[in-house]
Amino acid sequence: MYPYMLSMVTLSLEKVSEKFPFDIPEEEAAYIVLHFQASIERLDAENYAVPRVLIVCDMGIGMSRLLQAKVEKQYQEMKIVGTVGKGEVQRFIKREQVHLIISTTPIEKINIPTIIISPLLEATDKEKLQRFLKKKAGRSSVLATSPQVLHDFMEEELLFLNINPQHRFQVVEMLGNALYKQGKVEKSYVHQALLRERKSATAIGGGIAIPHGDPTLVIASTIAIAVLTEPLEWGKEEVSIVFMLALANEKANPIKAIIHKLSSLSNDPMTVRDLLNATDKQAFLRVLTEKEW
Repeated sequence: MYPYMLSMVTLSLEKVSEKFPFDIPEEEAAYIVLHFQASIERLDAENYAVPRVLIVCDMGIGMSRLLQAKVEKQYQEMKIVGTVGKGEVQRFIKREQVHLIISTTPIEKINIPTIIISPLLEATDKEKLQRFLKKKAGRSSVLATSPQVLHDFMEEELLFLNINPQHRFQVVEMLGNALYKQGKVEKSYVHQALLRERKSATAIGGGIAIPHGDPTLVIASTIAIAVLTEPLEWGKEEVSIVFMLALANEKANPIKAIIHKLSSLSNDPMTVRDLLNATDKQAFLRVLTEKEW
């Protein structure tokens, strides 16, 4: 994830420099990257955490405890952090983190998802809770996406095997031009990708590199790939497979999932070996979709 974050910060700072008469040193950019990355990791931790649930019931301690017991039995993926009356809600959420409120009565002026249910936890109530859990799981599953997420952004016409370049810039230019000819990026994307690569090599380890340009110049999100005949010096590392990420800043794009999958690939030498040994494009794509990494 860090190489991609560094690239996005670098591109953003370039735009800042175009509008304001000052330059931000590279070491300062590195600190900015660390701040953003730390924020993302905190958000990921929150998204993956077990939902902290507050039960609100004004029907007496007996009914409240019964409702809590039912919820805990039916939904072990939830953590019940408290059971209170309606008048205690504001005070409770000020001192405790709450992701969801399950209440037997409507609650006003609360910026926390609230599900109104019957004290008896009927079938319709269970459906509401299941929908909430399914929605949360959908948000949290971006890093658990299947290898198909890479395949969905690849085309055989943009997969090049047995490439023998002399320098990494040749690979970036070749893939960028291929993307342009296929109508996937603006012409200036190629130049932007080369400028980005000159500033800092995009190798991420494990023989993998992920060059990329300005996302605003992407017409149709696509990944172009070059498989090299021999490892090529790529900054301080050697690279054998290059994934050029032409990904627009669209909500529909699982950018984080793609970066995560490529990062996982860089830590899986067996799969990298299988990709390098693929004899044709179909075999290469088959390894990407069938391997569990």
